[in-house]
Amino acid sequence: ITVSFVIGLRWGVEGVAIAYIVAMALLAYPLFRLPFRLIELSLWVFIKALAPYVLATGVMATIVVLTSHALQIHGMGERTVMSVAVPVGIVSYLIAGWLIGFPVFVDLAELLGSKVTSFVDGRSLVEPRS
Repeated sequence: ITVSFVIGLRWGVEGVAIAYIVAMALLAYPLFRLPFRLIELSLWVFIKALAPYVLATGVMATIVVLTSHALQIHGMGERTVMSVAVPVGIVSYLIAGWLIGFPVFVDLAELLGSKVTSFVDGRSLVEPRS
């Protein structure tokens, strides 16, 4: 990891960040291999469990970047951009989570007695109570 920092220094802060991401991506499988074997968890099951959250994060990041860019084009200052982008990010992540069907929203809907339908495949996320 330290080597990645040294390599990235040539390109400044962004270079260090990108080099760190690459280093961690290369190290992820070897670092997870032993603990996953100990608890009998396959990498595929792990990735499948994280996929909805990665998707929601990608949606949120895209919306925040587009919002920030639009505000900067219109001459808004850094504080204004940040003051708008953070709440937009929070709301977009929550909406994406709701549409994807995060378990916390399913549990909340079940608690409230609502019917929740997944945006992804149209299936009911909460079984009706008998």
